[in-house]
Amino acid sequence: MRNKKQTSSTLLICAAIFLVFAFVYLVTPPIYNKVLTKKYETREKELLEALTTDSDTEMLITRYAIENNAYLQIQGESIQYATPTISSIGNIETNHSYQSYNGKAMNLTIQYANNSVVDLNRVQMVVLPVSALILICLVCLLQFLHKDSPQGDYDKLYKATSDMLSLSDQAYLPVKSGNKKQDALYKNINTLYEQIRMSIDALKRQVDDKSVMENHLLQLLKQQGQKTSSALDEVIDMLSKMALDEGKYRNHYLYLIDAKVKLEDLQTSLNQDVSLGTSDTAMKTVDIEKYLKQLTASYELLSLKKRVGFQFNFKTSFKATIKELLFKKFFEEIMAFILLQCDSQSNILIVQNNYDIHISYQGACLTPASISQVQKEDAHLRTAFDYVKKMGFYVDFEETQKKDGMQFVIHF
Repeated sequence: MRNKKQTSSTLLICAAIFLVFAFVYLVTPPIYNKVLTKKYETREKELLEALTTDSDTEMLITRYAIENNAYLQIQGESIQYATPTISSIGNIETNHSYQSYNGKAMNLTIQYANNSVVDLNRVQMVVLPVSALILICLVCLLQFLHKDSPQGDYDKLYKATSDMLSLSDQAYLPVKSGNKKQDALYKNINTLYEQIRMSIDALKRQVDDKSVMENHLLQLLKQQGQKTSSALDEVIDMLSKMALDEGKYRNHYLYLIDAKVKLEDLQTSLNQDVSLGTSDTAMKTVDIEKYLKQLTASYELLSLKKRVGFQFNFKTSFKATIKELLFKKFFEEIMAFILLQCDSQSNILIVQNNYDIHISYQGACLTPASISQVQKEDAHLRTAFDYVKKMGFYVDFEETQKKDGMQFVIHF
């Protein structure tokens, strides 16, 4: 009889798991298509606005095709533009009519490629936490039915799991029922729910940071496009006059050298911009204590693996002007290094000393000679100190005063 009950419970749990993943399978495509369609509508609106004011139609549609993996075709009375064909056409196609910069009526057709696996995985990252919560609720309900819980416990379980589905901050299962197995189960569910909430918050922050970075890079590309266009127009004009033997441009040898120098200057400028990346990002004045607490919140989930905590010690608050995106990348690199090197069940200390910030961890101590070697060989440290060079302040990596670990000292 007992074996039959266990078999029945196992079958119910398997059915619940099947239903949850079937739910994910059915719900993911419409959510993904809705988000994708909205994104394309916004970008197409921006493209149409640019086409009505900018005369360089071919450049606009070519850039749009590359950025969105799409095929574009523009038709008018006697003018036709088309981008290179793409390998796999998807099921999303749009048509727009507009007036070009010179008042002519034009028709724009856009066909998008099949959605990439990477984009679909991003959607799954949003859907899976929700499905995990649903699975938690189903398992809790099955446990309740199996244990023949009293009505009062069922009401509490129903309310808590309903709150979890809505991602409420107050969602919590009581763990003082007197039943050790039930209390242990509820405690594990509460912990799992907190970790899911933290992962969702971390994902949101990453998406926001990526959106800011993408907007900055887009502005950078626009600036470089204008710079490149001006320089190339100048060289093309010079070559055209040389081809026609106009005036001083009859001296081909002299002006070919001049054109070569201009192109080399343009190449150098573009290479510098690419290597510097976001070095000229917008400056932002922040309260250092609040800002660092905001950044460390993204690492609470990762720190659980080693049971590492964060401790702040700020005597007075002070503000500093930083290049925000670069500082975030620098902080990501040193935190990745610290979480790999620090001891389990230890604390990461963030301490203020006048206008210096000490970020220390407990772990193996390095000698001055080995510090220099690690900075060269470790990818995280090497990248972090590359960012430091672009931010305009100094960072020391040294042994802590207690000789129990290492610390980063940021001099603002």
